[in-house]
Amino acid sequence: MNQVQPKRIILVVDDQEIDRDILSTLLESDYKVLTAANGRQALDMIDRKESMLAAVLLDLIMPVMDGYEVLQHLKEKGSDLPVLVMSQENSEESELRALTSGASDFVVKPYHASVLKHRLQRVIEMHEASKKIDVLQRDEVTGLYTKVAFAEHAARILHEQTDKEWNMIAVDI
Repeated sequence: MNQVQPKRIILVVDDQEIDRDILSTLLESDYKVLTAANGRQALDMIDRKESMLAAVLLDLIMPVMDGYEVLQHLKEKGSDLPVLVMSQENSEESELRALTSGASDFVVKPYHASVLKHRLQRVIEMHEASKKIDVLQRDEVTGLYTKVAFAEHAARILHEQTDKEWNMIAVDI
């Protein structure tokens, strides 16, 4: 018996109503689409519905609160919600600033619908795969890393940070 999977929910944040409408129409066959007209509305919605959201499509240039500020707020609260930034600013500087601020990917307006859909699907799938890996690496009772996952993370950190001195204690309960 085939079970029908519910549509993933995405949030489209853009100050231009026509852009929100176009994106909603483009994506509604694959996703349930919520919209916000500025960064403040987006953060309010994310605060209420973050656990239900699969991703955010975020315009950078908006009144009230721009996309960079939204990314900063999400970063400060430790959110891992995937954010696909959309912008008319087609410069390496704006793309780099968005990505270093926490964006998962960047597309330039005007975008190609099929490219946008593929990038959105990719960031969602990568986020979901990361969540599955994290579940496998942690003890379901304590939430701590398993022995193997801890050893891998510790080895990576030691390898990356050779300039630091470390003290380690191993406790086996």
